Formats: sequence, C-alpha cells, structure tokens
Amino acid sequence: MLTENEDDGFLIDYDLATSTSNDRASGAPGKTGTKVFMAIGALKDEHHNTIHDLESFFWVLFWICIHSNGPSQERRKVEEFKDWNTKSIKELTKLRMGLVSEEDGFDKEMSKHFSGEL
Repeated sequence: MLTENEDDGFLIDYDLATSTSNDRASGAPGKTGTKVFMAIGALKDEHHNTIHDLESFFWVLFWICIHSNGPSQERRKVEEFKDWNTKSIKELTKLRMGLVSEEDGFDKEMSKHFSGEL
C-alpha cells in the first residue's frame, strides 16, 4: 500500500486476513503458503496457533542459512534440500520431523550445511 505523501510502501495480504478477536481459522480453501516454510503442525492440518508462525520463521531462517555463503559470495546449492519444493506434504512432514527430532542430530547435520560466514 502506498499513500500520496510517502515514497515507500508495505504489503498486506488482505485476502486471508482475519479479525484478531476471531478464534476460528480464516476459511481459506486448503493450505496456503510455501510448504517448505510451513510449520510441521500446519502440514499435519493442526489448528493454527502462534507457535506455527514462529516455526515458519525458523524454516525461512534455516533456508537462508543453508543457501548462503555470506554477504559477499554467491548462493550455494544444497542438493539434499533441493527437492523439498517438489515433495508431497506427507513426505515433507516426515523429512522435517526426522530432521528436528533429536537436537544433537540436527546440530550435527546442519554443521555440514551452514556456512561459517553466517
């Protein structure tokens, strides 16, 4: 949205907006969003809550960290996670649950993929 007196603007997604006092889901048909960034619970059709939003932020940060070498270098390609965009929701849910099920296992796995620049 832009106003006449401003040079910058902001994006609002009104088609899925709900009142803050509303306890029910938005009523949007099916799942909406980019599935590689969706919370595991959202992929499993759990009732949406604030924790799902925080987890979605985690997955965005995760994606940035595995595909970045730092501010002065080109993007990296990580073959292991390349097909997350094409997996079915059921397959993606299983992959994610296995990835985060054990803290030590997640740390060890991510140390192979995260750049030392970040």
